[in-house]
Formats: sequence, structure tokens, C-alpha cells
Amino acid sequence: MGVNPQSLRGSNTGVYVGATHTNAGEGYPDYPQSDVDGSIDIALFQILHSSQHLFANRISFANDFKGPSLMVDTACSSSLSAMTLAYNDLMLGNTDAAIVCGTYMVFQPFLTEIQVEAGICSPRGVSAVLDESADGYVKSEAVCCLFLQRRQDARRVYSHVVSARVNVDGRKKAGMFYPSADTQEQLMRQSCKLAAIDPPSLTYFEAHATGTKVGDLQEIKAIYNSYCEGRTELLPVGALKSNMGHSEAASGVSSVVKVMIAYENECIPPNINFNKLKTELKRYFPPLLAVTEKYPYNPVQPLHKKRADA
Repeated sequence: MGVNPQSLRGSNTGVYVGATHTNAGEGYPDYPQSDVDGSIDIALFQILHSSQHLFANRISFANDFKGPSLMVDTACSSSLSAMTLAYNDLMLGNTDAAIVCGTYMVFQPFLTEIQVEAGICSPRGVSAVLDESADGYVKSEAVCCLFLQRRQDARRVYSHVVSARVNVDGRKKAGMFYPSADTQEQLMRQSCKLAAIDPPSLTYFEAHATGTKVGDLQEIKAIYNSYCEGRTELLPVGALKSNMGHSEAASGVSSVVKVMIAYENECIPPNINFNKLKTELKRYFPPLLAVTEKYPYNPVQPLHKKRADA
């Protein structure tokens, strides 16, 4: 980023961390014994310093940041929800810079066992995003972060955030955990409209795409409806989770990092474990294109109907 971290000490820099599960059951120790000297102090230290609310605060404390410091838990969208809050605070002038983090570590293997039994995770341990054989997602671990600042303050620019929004499906007849293509489409259209982006001009889409039986279908439908009306070119669709699995709370920021690496190298890496397109998705491909081999890509192309600087 070209910025000496020491120069940020005492600054109005915000820290926004997206995370879900914590280690060791929220940090609570096993059987603290009041008759063992120092055991209560140790237990208090473990509880306080392993709690989720300190994930962001510890970063702010160690670096003497004075901006907002908060932890965001919206399940798999946690880190991108954190990024949305960070972006909005920058746009409103509440902060001068922001550190957006996403983290997920698998400290409790029994969760994977339960999700395999429930049909959420792949019993084969294969992340076959968009493929006919997809039978659930594969858990992965990630710790990653982004540094956001206004363009005029930046020494290096890897990408430009032009819109960041969140929504939720609301009440659905199919159940709380069933994704809604209609709501996803609504959010995509709103984001493009506010950023003055012409949807058919989009040149690449990095999908959430986990490899679940229902989720991929709903998301691809939303992408097709949002960006393919009037489109004359193919729209490449990438899926980081095919390469590294689903890092849940960290998956959003992980995907942003992937896209920036693709920008820098002018090449989109292929989705792996893809052999046969899922039958229910065939009506959307083309104009959507599953990236199955190295895809040359030049990100410097016009997306906007009019210029909209962040």
C-alpha cells in the first residue's frame, strides 16, 4: 500500500473485522479452580482476550488507531459487510482510512461433521462449484485484510471501490436459510444504479458460489438477470471457493484479494473441479462463461455511464 504503518499511529483509522466462530468455545476455560493460585486471573484473561468483541479492538489498541473499531458477524457475508461499513464511513467523512479484515479458522471439527450430515458440506471433500457433481461446500481457513483510503491520499491504487451495499432476504416461504435470487438481483441492480454502472458493460463477476445444491442456482440466476440483458459479450464468472474452499466469514475479502491479484496479472485463474455444468444452470451459459482455464483479462475498460469518483 506504500504507507508506513507507524505513520498511521494516532490517526482516525477504522478497523472492521468480519468473523464468526471463535476458538475454544468463546474463550471460556475448563473448570477454573478457585483454590489454585492465579487460576481466576488466567480464566479472566482467556475470556476477555478470546472474545469476539476484541478482534478489532486489539488491532486498534496495538496500532493506536482512533477510528471506529468493531466486529461484524453476518455469517458468510461478514467480511464484505464489514467492508461496506468501512466504505460508508469513509464516504461520510467519519474516518480517514480503514482496515477491513476477514478471518475464519476451524478450531471445532465437530461443526464440519454436523454440516456433512446435514448435507451442507461435501462428504467427498471436493469443492465442485457449478459442476453437476456438486454436493456441498468444503471448509477452508483464511486470515486476510484490505487497506481502504481515499484516492487522493493513496500512493498505490490496486482497485477502486465504487459501490458497497448489503441487504437481507426478509421472510421467505422456503425457510430462513434458503437463498433468494430476487433479493440478490435487487441488490445488484441498486448497486449498479447508485454507482452509475451500466450492467451489460460489466466484464467479470467473482461469484460467492459455494458448491451447494441450491445456493449456486439462485446466485447464477440473479447474476444472469442483473447483467445479461442487452449483453453482446460473454461474462466470465469466477469462483475462488473452487480453488481454496469456503472460508466463510473471510470469504468476501478473500475474493476481493483474488480479484486484485487477477487485475495485477491481467489473468483470471481457472475454477477447478469443473467437468460438467450443472443441468439447472445450462440456460444461463452462455452468455455467462465459467472460467475453466487461464483467462486473459484487462480490467481497464469503461464500466460507467458517467464518471462517479468515490
